[in-house]
Amino acid sequence: MDALTLTYAELQEKLEAETETFFLLNLTPELAREIRAANTTNRKIRPANLARIKREIVGGFWNPAKSAPIRFIDKRLADGQHRIWAVAETGIAVTILVATVKDTLGVDEGANRTIADYLVLSRGLDGARAGIAATLVRALCPVDMPGNRELLGFYDDKEAFIRECIDRAEELVADKAAPIPTFFKVGSLALWRARALAEFNEPPAIVDQLLADTVSGGVTAPEGSVRRSCASQFYENIMQPKFRKPPATKDVLRWISNAAQAEAEGRIRNIITSRPRKSRKQQPAAAAVAA
Repeated sequence: MDALTLTYAELQEKLEAETETFFLLNLTPELAREIRAANTTNRKIRPANLARIKREIVGGFWNPAKSAPIRFIDKRLADGQHRIWAVAETGIAVTILVATVKDTLGVDEGANRTIADYLVLSRGLDGARAGIAATLVRALCPVDMPGNRELLGFYDDKEAFIRECIDRAEELVADKAAPIPTFFKVGSLALWRARALAEFNEPPAIVDQLLADTVSGGVTAPEGSVRRSCASQFYENIMQPKFRKPPATKDVLRWISNAAQAEAEGRIRNIITSRPRKSRKQQPAAAAVAA
């Protein structure tokens, strides 16, 4: 089936003449802009979705066989506005499948695949580890509003670091009895380690020792030491959280920074309420994560 090249007026004539059909269309930027200008009744544009499609087009990855039809009802755009906007804004023509329908009831929208799905399908991770890896990738990926292609590319680039964070987290709770694994979840431990190292440049040895001491309630650290004090504070605030809810990740990262500073100074301090005494400029995750 050859793609048609039509003006906006010609497209309108075809849509009016054929109420339920489909055809390939060469969607030019000019045509896209005219369709967009006439589109006054559709849903709000979702910036992340638009950004993802624009990257696909600009990167040369657009494939009409992987895209659902753009649908029109009574010559009005009913489904596909993000693709229309993407062509209009990138100025790059693409081939699309157009369908004319009477309504959109029963349209098969499918289930969007997530980065976790791709990690299972194409990278061989099991479901639990894929979910944790996906959380780490989304937290660390420096791309603004990334799509699955960017997230998967970031995973491939930082796979060793991401797997290491998950491995270390699993090892920390592997031999721990309840309720430790309930309060110190593998996903949380992996995320805390990854962000502390990648975003705040905390020393890996200190972070790993702190987490190991913490899940043991501090008893693995020498009595009276800075290590034990920091780990005990960390442990108590996880096991008995203030206001009976888990602490926010940003708070845990502050505790880790305070503990690392206390260890470096060799001085016991309150890591829960103190702010880091020395400002740590946040580093771009992609540059700071170990290769």
